[in-house]
Amino acid sequence: MGFMSEIEEQTNGRWTPSPGSVYPLLAWLQDQGYTEEVHDQELGIKRYRLTKKGEEFYKEYVKRRKELQRRIGSFWPRSFGRLWFNVHQKGAKELNEARRQLARSMASLWKTIEDSDNKQSEETLAKVTRVLKDTAENIDKIAEEMKK
Repeated sequence: MGFMSEIEEQTNGRWTPSPGSVYPLLAWLQDQGYTEEVHDQELGIKRYRLTKKGEEFYKEYVKRRKELQRRIGSFWPRSFGRLWFNVHQKGAKELNEARRQLARSMASLWKTIEDSDNKQSEETLAKVTRVLKDTAENIDKIAEEMKK
């Protein structure tokens, strides 16, 4: 199996990489000292492996991701969407992109909060909490309208 096919399989089809997205990423990882090239003379191909720095970077990533998931809870259940998206293909792409944008925004927010002072963080959390509660209420209203 090829490298890009492996990525597609490992991400359950959520990312179908192209050379234009994979190779710059590999170069960046190498430039940062997270990976190193290993030439397989027998097969005549390049392989990559994590360096010690890359292993530490990955462990820190996993730690931060778990902390983020803990903080936001089950904000967006993984099971949500698959069946719905299969049934309603027309609007699914736009809805899924909006969901991804929200997830990216939340991740960015948490990073910003970690880097800021507590008073500002508390105020920011209060604002975001209001926005999310309002959004949830609006979605509930839409669901109720659909039942009628």
